[in-house]
Amino acid sequence: MGDTGALQQKRLAWHNRQLDWLLERGLDVLVFDQGYQSNWYRADPRITYARYKGPLLRPGPARNPLLEDFYASDETWTVMADNDSVLIDEMDGHTIFGALPQIADNIYIFSPINGAIRGYPWKAKPDFFADFLVFERLVDLKGSFWFLRKPSQPIWFNDMQIGEDDDFAYQFVQQGLGAFQCHNIALREFAAYEGSSTLYDMETRKAVHAKAKAHFAQTYPGMRYENGRLNKHEFIARFWQGARGHTIDKGSL
Repeated sequence: MGDTGALQQKRLAWHNRQLDWLLERGLDVLVFDQGYQSNWYRADPRITYARYKGPLLRPGPARNPLLEDFYASDETWTVMADNDSVLIDEMDGHTIFGALPQIADNIYIFSPINGAIRGYPWKAKPDFFADFLVFERLVDLKGSFWFLRKPSQPIWFNDMQIGEDDDFAYQFVQQGLGAFQCHNIALREFAAYEGSSTLYDMETRKAVHAKAKAHFAQTYPGMRYENGRLNKHEFIARFWQGARGHTIDKGSL
């Protein structure tokens, strides 16, 4: 929640809005509660808290206990989310959860679009998107809010300064498991404002991003780090399996 009282109260309010949003959709929620104060807990049987008491973990390792719970469950799909993120309710932001059983077999990870970056595709073709779900290959992952199908063998987050989300997705792609973006849903981050982040300032982010890209180039066959950019074309060509996109008729769901 951050290390100052004002920021903590702001983020706690956003998190409670998120919890309400998830519960309204009939989801059970598991919260990995780092540094919680006693009055931050909610007495709701649909919310389970990890009751974590150890040292503060970075985002990657903090997600692994949630994955462990999911991998041990009978569930096929889960949602992973930062504590300030939901979907906007336009188009399929409210109904995507019910569509999960019919999503194509080679979709293992999918994330919403960020409307602030690419706009909202359904606004240009409202009739088309009213009838179809559209998935496009996207091997990078913004970990604010995303969907995960259980793999046959557990895959875990690595402990990194930054880039742990992309690293997680790359592990899936390297095993032939597809990572996509769904164009029918869009991210909403309550904390997407300057001064509300609990991670790095901009200059630090640039430095650690460069370090992460160099690490990926050394780790994943076919990736190259050149002129400040990570080239993934050969990696994708080598490991991607199945279609690079799916258009699913909602009438079949």
